Amino acid sequence: MAANRIAQAKGALAQLLRRSYVNRDRVALIAFREAGAELLLPPSNSASRARALLDALPVGGATPLASGLLRALEVARRAADGGSKRVSLVVFTDGRANVPLAGRASAGGDARRERVRDEIQTLGASLRKAGVASLVVDTQHGFTADGRGRTLAGALGGDYVRLPRSLTESSIAN
Repeated sequence: MAANRIAQAKGALAQLLRRSYVNRDRVALIAFREAGAELLLPPSNSASRARALLDALPVGGATPLASGLLRALEVARRAADGGSKRVSLVVFTDGRANVPLAGRASAGGDARRERVRDEIQTLGASLRKAGVASLVVDTQHGFTADGRGRTLAGALGGDYVRLPRSLTESSIAN
């Protein structure tokens, strides 16, 4: 993502965190970049801690989206086992998943893309089965959008929105 889109995405996420604080929601933060995904913040009521982690979050590089979805599924299952009645997943991404799950990085080109696509479809089905409500926030500019964000939302059985130019233009802020 370009620097200005990153700033907009972080701004939209900050708005969601403020809203979660008002609603007394528990939030978790998962970062997926380079070779994998990391749970930065397990489900917590601390929107301020989430905001500090968000502010310090490095971005760029490869996109291991399947690893991020797998980590989200683990968090969702633990939350459900802990008594959470509703689990929601919000994914901010340009949709350019290009890293398969660990142990499968040897495939190249088309085979790797197909493997990543299959992993995302499988994980999407698992998240739907677990009852996770999903929202994909597409961070690509309208003129460069290639439909990958919408495809991801379809795999997750979730809603799709584009990152707005102004944070008041979208249902993210509502």
